[in-house]
Amino acid sequence: MASLDGTDGRHVAPTNEEPDVTGTQLMAQIASTIGPLFTGFQMGSVAGHFSARAWSLAVLPLPRVDEQRLLVVNNLATFANEWSLEHDEVYVFALAQEFVASLVLTQPGTGDALRALLIDTVNEANAVRVI
Repeated sequence: MASLDGTDGRHVAPTNEEPDVTGTQLMAQIASTIGPLFTGFQMGSVAGHFSARAWSLAVLPLPRVDEQRLLVVNNLATFANEWSLEHDEVYVFALAQEFVASLVLTQPGTGDALRALLIDTVNEANAVRVI
């Protein structure tokens, strides 16, 4: 009489064969799956911290395509209040910093060099993740 497990009712002895996946392979597979997840968590944390503390785009040395200058007035006012500084002085300093960053980061050579560095960084990160 056949049983549900496909045997004819006899006891099937366990084998001493090792599984196909070793512990190292399993850990590598878990790391490759969880790695991008943690990278996303870190990037979200950085973005949240940046939005709560940054004065302007000048804090990120990224290439710019236009000469637009932006200040986060609420963050500047919070900083001035926390450090008991005059608001106008803090605004002037932040605006000067933003003007200089805009001037430098909109230059064609600077933008191209920064883009190349960013692309190399992303490629290196992808190469490490694949291995």
